[in-house]
Amino acid sequence: MQVHEYDDEQALEAHLSFFSLLPNELLIEIFAHFDGPTRVVGRMVCKWWRQMIPIGTQYPPTSTCCSFMEQSAYLGYKKILTWALENACPNSEAAYSGAARAGNKEFVEWLDKQFGFYPGARFYEAAVVYTSWDVDALATRYGIGWNKDIYLLWAMTGDLAMLKKYRVSISKTLMIGILGQALKYNHADMWEWGKSIIMYSSHRANLHKQYLIGNVIDGGHVAALVCVKQWNRDDRDFLHLNEYDYDTICERATYLGHSELVHYILRHHSATWGRLNTKLSRLLCRNFHYELVNQAIRGGHLELMLTLNTALDLRTTRSQLRLAIHHRHMHIIRWLVDNLSKTTDVSKELSMLHTITLDDGRSGESRECIIQ
Repeated sequence: MQVHEYDDEQALEAHLSFFSLLPNELLIEIFAHFDGPTRVVGRMVCKWWRQMIPIGTQYPPTSTCCSFMEQSAYLGYKKILTWALENACPNSEAAYSGAARAGNKEFVEWLDKQFGFYPGARFYEAAVVYTSWDVDALATRYGIGWNKDIYLLWAMTGDLAMLKKYRVSISKTLMIGILGQALKYNHADMWEWGKSIIMYSSHRANLHKQYLIGNVIDGGHVAALVCVKQWNRDDRDFLHLNEYDYDTICERATYLGHSELVHYILRHHSATWGRLNTKLSRLLCRNFHYELVNQAIRGGHLELMLTLNTALDLRTTRSQLRLAIHHRHMHIIRWLVDNLSKTTDVSKELSMLHTITLDDGRSGESRECIIQ
């Protein structure tokens, strides 16, 4: 809840006197809806309010001066900021960052006029991510050079024009970082531009390979994997992906719930997919498929687990139920119990669930709900 800032002291006193007429239970409920900066300031009104208003664990936290200043600027609280700065509260840079996060250029100009502080790097990072401001003009105005984080943020937001403009300042290592962001956020044009100009050598090749693959997995875009495959054909010494690399990508993508990427790899690149020439290879294939289902359970992805079970013709097992209980995914536990209890005794697993809920400080309600 955002609180009004009073310009008239008499109106503020009248408002506070009204609060004094309310019962404590109602006041506690009202204070619980205060935003972070208002809680901090409200606790300083009087001893009574300090006892009634908890700092709480609101997000983002206001436990530090930096986050307090940033939230106050984000919400546009000029009087709170003025009060804080006049009382020697540091981190004026955070105020600029909060104003940029809100896209409030008027508030930035008010900070310049009122205090004349130096914005700092966090302000530019927030401006790149949250606004469409002319960051070149901001850099000229405040006199700051770009750091590597700014380049990576441009890559994240897909601002290829700015990267081209400052191409001369981009090192080979930074370009690898930019390419990773392009894969993670599926910027195909940036990927083509970056890989066409990089001069690659064998130095730290495996590290760069793992970094780029990690961004493909985190993003979960099939198009990004296709881009990597294309470079794989162009420069096999750098980004050579063997079929077991695809299996590793598939397992991690299953854990993260990227179903499209999982199905694409299973159809085209799984080392244990479609190569069932021997009894051993069939066994390895089956084990790999069950491991994929286990990864879906670990990640808490019920729909993906069901899809894999159907597509790969797998049966539900008690070990999967124990795995779901271990990771506390109640929606998966309910589904597995409903299906396993028809043909299998799951009493041991339910006892295991009861023990875990008690260890977590919960009541036995979870077990009873599942049994019902």
